[in-house]
Amino acid sequence: MKVLCVTPSYLPAAETGGLPHYVHALNRELAKAGVDVTVYTTGLSLENSAEIRSGQEKDLDGLKVTYFKYFGPNNYLFSLPLRSRLKQVVKRYDLVHLHSIWSYPSYIASRIAAENRVPALVSLHGNLNTSVFSRGYLKKSFYYNLFVRKILGNAGGVHFVSEEEVELSKRFVPSGLRSWLIPPGIDTNKYSVPQPRPWFRAEHGISGSAKIILYLGRLSWEKGLDLLLDAFKEVHARRPDTYLVLAGPAAPGLDLRAGLKASGLANRVILPGMIRGDEKKIGLLLESDLFALTSLSDAAPISVLEAMAAGLPVIVTDNIGISRQVKASDAGAVVERNVTAVCRGIMEQIDNEACARARAGKARQLAVEKFDIKYSAEKMLAAYREVIGHAG
Repeated sequence: MKVLCVTPSYLPAAETGGLPHYVHALNRELAKAGVDVTVYTTGLSLENSAEIRSGQEKDLDGLKVTYFKYFGPNNYLFSLPLRSRLKQVVKRYDLVHLHSIWSYPSYIASRIAAENRVPALVSLHGNLNTSVFSRGYLKKSFYYNLFVRKILGNAGGVHFVSEEEVELSKRFVPSGLRSWLIPPGIDTNKYSVPQPRPWFRAEHGISGSAKIILYLGRLSWEKGLDLLLDAFKEVHARRPDTYLVLAGPAAPGLDLRAGLKASGLANRVILPGMIRGDEKKIGLLLESDLFALTSLSDAAPISVLEAMAAGLPVIVTDNIGISRQVKASDAGAVVERNVTAVCRGIMEQIDNEACARARAGKARQLAVEKFDIKYSAEKMLAAYREVIGHAG
């Protein structure tokens, strides 16, 4: 089976060559299973993107990845070299897998695949939820009606990552379109290695007895950081030995430092930027006491899976895609999306060490049993076969 994966690239995923972490892990696992996978993406995330030769294939941990030059802002970029290559090669593949809907690469790949009668599977990754339209509604609606409808109309099937995503996206997905619910996955083996050398507490002068509440990911409005910060103010008032770490690259125009200085919490909220490398990231997870995510919407956040795989109890709001599994497994606290509930959920875990330890073990177990990448890859391979078979 020959599969062409078309995906956007992201600067926060620099350690995986710009590929979203799940896309990187999934395609590596599929390649191990004997699928002939080729990945097409742009040089958007590469620090030396100006130096790449468009259409240049690279070996990324055993995965064939081809980068193409582009121009334009972020996802709304255009790439003539990508378009030209797709026209030349798409007939060679049994299936095209699109990992985005809000990008030119996905649109042009969808169109060319349809013209050549090559079936396509579209992974939504939470990008068609109702809340996505809550900011930039006019722009999103215009793009949806002009391009996304065509991507879905050309598709042989659509991939959801959680039950929550199915519920929140169904109004935008054509009725009758075949669909698969396949949770995302991570390589949980990476988090069972001997504990990396501690580094974060020493680097930031945090004592071993202090409590660290961690958020790890892109710092942007949709991640609900305003809610998390407001809840932390109340937590810190009750437990002065607490720190909030917001680790990740900031979205353009977002400046948290000024607000932190005005709130008096500048020395208790740490902004270390993007954590590069698995060893440092896993070390930070293991040095933390609790992982928090209060996003406006997140279909299946990889950061929560990584935290659980590292044996870290979590607190997530009930609109997060994997909240049902977290609650059913008691792998952390699942709370309503308001300051009082988030504060209460944090306090119950940092005040009760026995509860936190028990949930840490359950979190690790949930990640290994339900979200290991090998299970995601097995189900995706079955979906590929169905899409190809139905098209034939």
